Amino acid sequence: MSISDHTPAPVPEAVPPHISVVIPTAGRPADIARCLASLTAVAYPCWDVLLVDQSEDTRTAAVARRLAPQLPRLTYHHLMTRGAARARNWALARVTGEIVAFLDDDCTVPADWLERVWAAFRRHPTAALIFGAVVAAPHDPTTHYIPAFRPRGEHCLRGRLAFLSHEAMSASLAVRRAAIGAIGPIDEQTGAGARLAGEDRDYTYRALRVGRLVVETDAIAVTHYGARAYTTGAASRLVRRAAFAQGALDMKALRCGDPAALVFVLAHLGQCLGRIKVRYLVTRRRPSNAAWIILYVRGALASLAYGVRRDTCLWTDPWDRREERALKPLTRRRRASDARPARGGRPRSKRPDRHSAA
Repeated sequence: MSISDHTPAPVPEAVPPHISVVIPTAGRPADIARCLASLTAVAYPCWDVLLVDQSEDTRTAAVARRLAPQLPRLTYHHLMTRGAARARNWALARVTGEIVAFLDDDCTVPADWLERVWAAFRRHPTAALIFGAVVAAPHDPTTHYIPAFRPRGEHCLRGRLAFLSHEAMSASLAVRRAAIGAIGPIDEQTGAGARLAGEDRDYTYRALRVGRLVVETDAIAVTHYGARAYTTGAASRLVRRAAFAQGALDMKALRCGDPAALVFVLAHLGQCLGRIKVRYLVTRRRPSNAAWIILYVRGALASLAYGVRRDTCLWTDPWDRREERALKPLTRRRRASDARPARGGRPRSKRPDRHSAA
């Protein structure tokens, strides 16, 4: 594991690369209107925006049409499939920017956002992923929870064990497009719209797994408006889903044969146990935080329903795995039948196709 602190320093002028901004969205016309409005003020010489809409209505398309005159670089596409990871992968296969900056639809950016993204890549020319800060918008913390991430300064993550210190969010993620071939696509079984969350942690692990550099910096920041209410249980579900996702990811790493996964399991189990309030557990008061370890184990077990490709460390769809399991016995029986000798001692000849010409 290698984690090194880095103080952002002035970098020499260079020709700015083309940056493609990718925004997946589904059924949030008000959020996407606020997000696109902030992009109209972005000052950067060469960039474009790809909005991938997975909504079931046309309200988001109407917002895009209304703001298109102010955002001439905007391209809108409606995608029939659901899932933020699928939308991002669809975009990754089509964008042309040397750098791809992902932005959530419930976030806004400052005018110098892309300039800061480019400056971070200039400071770290070998970085594959750069995560920025995610700042919570003004809200009442007693009634609502907004996920946020604020790194202390700037530091680099190298090696698989550095994954244990990763806490960043894909709401502020920039990717060097040339590195995608080595890392692979985003796992489509993770993220919003999928059963397994944690697409940011999964993608970071896979980048570190293939020896790529990951950077976390507070020099880049977006503002997050995704408030979850405590009264409805939305806040607790979001937070606890992280434990479920971590259990699933650790199990996937184990199944891929990564020895570091044993360290992940021990470390994350220890974190779950450390959250438990023993006194509350004995007196049956809430919250005892015992749900954390339960959800971690459930996530690990849930991931067993998915197949895993060990070469790419990607989950396969559970239905594909069931079909594969169902076909294996049939294949074995067919091979055994073809290899079994006939009564006369000679191998069985293949039966002619009844539909073949005589």
